[in-house]
Parts: sequence; C-alpha cells; structure tokens
Amino acid sequence: MANLFIILQGVYQNDMRITDVKFPYLNQFDGVRFSQAIAQSLTNNYTLRSLDLSECHLGRAGSILVLNALHTNTTLETLNIGKNIVSEHGEEFGDAVARLLRSNTTLETLNIEANIIGDDGGDLIAHELKTNTTLTSINLRYNNLGVQFSETLVDVINTNTTLTELDLIENNLEPSVQEELVRAVKSNSTLTQLRLIPFNHTVDPRQRMQTPFLIEKIYEIDDILKDRKPASTLSVKSALVSRPRQTSSHRVNLLF
Repeated sequence: MANLFIILQGVYQNDMRITDVKFPYLNQFDGVRFSQAIAQSLTNNYTLRSLDLSECHLGRAGSILVLNALHTNTTLETLNIGKNIVSEHGEEFGDAVARLLRSNTTLETLNIEANIIGDDGGDLIAHELKTNTTLTSINLRYNNLGVQFSETLVDVINTNTTLTELDLIENNLEPSVQEELVRAVKSNSTLTQLRLIPFNHTVDPRQRMQTPFLIEKIYEIDDILKDRKPASTLSVKSALVSRPRQTSSHRVNLLF
C-alpha cells in the first residue's frame, strides 16, 4: 500500500506530473479505509485530468465522499467510479452524482456502470442531465434502470445539446421504451452514439437476428441518425472554462 500513499500525497500536493490516475483493485476493507484519504487528496487538486476508481470497493459512503470532493474541481475531465456496487443506497448515490453534475463545470466523461443504483437514483441523474452543458459521455450500463428513468431520459434527449455518447446496456428498458429513445435521438442534434441491449434474454437466437431491439446495437449517426432534423443549436462543449494544457502528462497505474 506504500505506492498508494505516495500517489495520494502527489495528488494532494498537486504534483504536475500526475494528471491521469488509475487506482488498483481494492478489497472491501481497504476501499472503505482509503476512501476518505482519496477524497481529501482530491479536494484542492488542480492537476488531475482523468481519475479511475472502478472496482475500488468504495461503497456508498466512500463513493459519495469522492463525488462531494469534486464539486469545486476545475480540471478533471474524466471520472470512472463504476463497479463500486451501492445498490442498497442507489438513490443517495444518484443524488450525489446529480449534485456533482450541477456544480462541476469541467467533467466531460462519466462512468458509473454496474453500481446498481436503481430507478430512483437514475432518475435523479437524468433530471440533472436536462440542463447540464459540459458532459459529453455517460456510461449507465448495469444499473437496473427502468420506467421512471427512461421517461425522464426521453426529455433529456429532447433538450440536452452536449451529450454525444449514451450507454444504457443491460438495464430494464423494454423494447417499446428503447424504440421511443431511438425516435427521440432522431431529433437530437448532438447525440451520435446510443448503446442498447436486449430486455428479453430468452428470445430465440434466430429472432434476435431479425429484431434489432433484441440484440446489442450501437446506433451511429450514419445509421438511424442520418435522417434527423438539422441542428438548430450549437454544442457548447468546448470552452466553458479556459485553462492551460500541460505539454506532457503521465498516466499512473498503481500496482501492488
């Protein structure tokens, strides 16, 4: 664990060499133990561009500590906090993500896959995506999202002008709901990739070949999106915040 402390110290002290960090797999004990230290290191950091905390067993409390620490961060562009399983507290986690999206102005890519946040947690996030103007990609796969979330998501697709990639693989979205989402995408001027997967996994393989909504499919702009309406609103993804880029960066992978 010595390497972990060294990196945490570097993040806390804004070591300019540390811009891209992937933390290692942590067992349940260590995830909870170090989540507070990780959050504290992030509080005043202005060097990180990318942070990967997937499979770190942060749990509900640890994940929320990390999310809260990033509220005033002005440099982080990519965050992966997926596979930390917060299922019993999905709504609380969803609220923390929503508050982060409301306050942070630089985050562009967010991965919260496989946290099993449920419909209520997902709905809170979806509501915030209606007005978010920085996020371009969000991974929501394996989160047990259903009807309530999908109804709000249709509104998101109809109003959001910055999101370009949306991953909904392995959620409780029935084929009719998936079709409604695809129809909404046709009127969206910026979304170029929508990932969906079967709702019914018992369908005969031959039927899967004939029914696109029953197989995993990535909808690209040159596929179903080519006939959508012309863009009427310009994407504001680019320079909401002006900040200097470093001439060189180092990816840090912690190994034990």
